[in-house]
Amino acid sequence: MRILVTGGAGSIGAYVVRDLLARGDEVTIVDDFNDFYDPQLKRVRLAALVGGNQQPTVLEVDITDEDTLKHAFSTARPEKVIHLAAWPSVRPSITHPLHYTRQNVDGTVNVFQRSIENNVQGVVFASSSSVYGRNTPAPYREDSPCDQPLSPYGASKRMGELYASMTHYLHKLPMTCLRFFTVYGPWVRPDMALWRFTEKIHQGEAITMRRVAPDGAEVKRDFTYVEDVSQGVLAALDRLSAFGIINIGNDDPVTIPRFVSAIEAGLGRKAQTREEPLGAEEAIVTAADLTHAKERLGYQPTVSFEEGAQRFTRWYQEEFLRAFPKGLAKSKYWN
Repeated sequence: MRILVTGGAGSIGAYVVRDLLARGDEVTIVDDFNDFYDPQLKRVRLAALVGGNQQPTVLEVDITDEDTLKHAFSTARPEKVIHLAAWPSVRPSITHPLHYTRQNVDGTVNVFQRSIENNVQGVVFASSSSVYGRNTPAPYREDSPCDQPLSPYGASKRMGELYASMTHYLHKLPMTCLRFFTVYGPWVRPDMALWRFTEKIHQGEAITMRRVAPDGAEVKRDFTYVEDVSQGVLAALDRLSAFGIINIGNDDPVTIPRFVSAIEAGLGRKAQTREEPLGAEEAIVTAADLTHAKERLGYQPTVSFEEGAQRFTRWYQEEFLRAFPKGLAKSKYWN
């Protein structure tokens, strides 16, 4: 089957492309290789994960550009679309809201419109647990309140879900929105806490922990291994029908001390720590109710956080540091 994957060189996208190619699909990647983080990481990631004889077609396209995206669709002639392209992360969205609105809302509408024009069979859209906000009781269900997101990023993803629902209603295009929960693993984004803590501990620098909320509640995150996420995406692609929203998480929220301990174990080093308050834009606990994912997709996460952290720290030391001995270029959007 011909599949177009937006954001196909990204943290999740490269794994999805790898898994699609492995089962024989014909894949076209649409990615703009932007500077949210060093774009060379995307190129090296793609080369590392998508080796072998069968290669994807890679089109360097900004999804907000109507004409170039039209051309990409006419070139790829996709039967289905996986829309992963987005500006990620909560904190940078606070200071760059226009970037997030343009890419994550305008760009998403453009992808949906091109999908309608090209009569694709359905679209899988990458949403986020950030749509739930802080007042949603955990574990989060797909029908939990989600109209008070805490950041422009969360708001942009909720807007994408609403456009997906409207697109299905008006055009009968099957749409599945997947709410990802804190995806991690080798080749993930360098702004993620696992990468940043690993880097600092490895270099002997202090890490800043936000382990409790202002009211004393313990912070927890539902870390989900990237290969489990990819399998969830493929399962959704194969079961596209009508409109749906599905959580893709791990169902095992991790405290910050447990998070740090797993990194220390992987590196064989103790962390130097300091603490600061949890930001107002951050949820206290993220936890996925996976009932719907299991029933509808047969989704079952297989990698525990401790195992996934071990894989990441090994990859960081054995592969990343060899590929980037001088590190990555600094980002102007986060530090």
